Amino acid sequence: MNVVPLRSLQAKLALRLAALYVAATAIAVAILIYQAYETADTLNDRELSSRAADLARYVAVDFAGAAGLELPPALAASYQTSSDTDIFAVRRGPDAVLAASPPNFGEVAAKWPPGTDDPSYFHLKDFGSEGREYYGLTVVQSSAAGPLSVSVARAADADVLVHSLLREFVLDVGWIIPLLVIATLVWARWQFKVP
Repeated sequence: MNVVPLRSLQAKLALRLAALYVAATAIAVAILIYQAYETADTLNDRELSSRAADLARYVAVDFAGAAGLELPPALAASYQTSSDTDIFAVRRGPDAVLAASPPNFGEVAAKWPPGTDDPSYFHLKDFGSEGREYYGLTVVQSSAAGPLSVSVARAADADVLVHSLLREFVLDVGWIIPLLVIATLVWARWQFKVP
């Protein structure tokens, strides 16, 4: 077997090809990971907005004009069994909290300015009995009781599955790239063999 000297034109071309291949692959993987995280964040924001709209839809006004949140049993059960992963507060006025889960989140949300048509995002650290971290939004929603400020949030550790899948993808790509580089170099060596 002939060994190509490192200073030969063939070796220089192979090394440049390998460097180009590694750089292009690293850039492509970085862009892909960035897009994946952006998509996950966008889906999370859409889910929070959808939950805010659902909560406002279930606000009803009784014959005396008092407003209250009347969640269907399945939705109420999902909030009760979420073990503080998902929290919400529905406000009718600056300090009139119609409903909140857990109640202490209603106390926190009552101090915030009313929501607007554009969501305002918030981040809670060390909240609740377990000291969890939450990301959420506050937005105004139309309802039978008039405009409402609805604040919804999800625990930061609730997205562990998405982030673990992305980490697994990065690790898989991390060991596949060197194999592809070696295969490319072997192919280039075989294809452009100098007699």
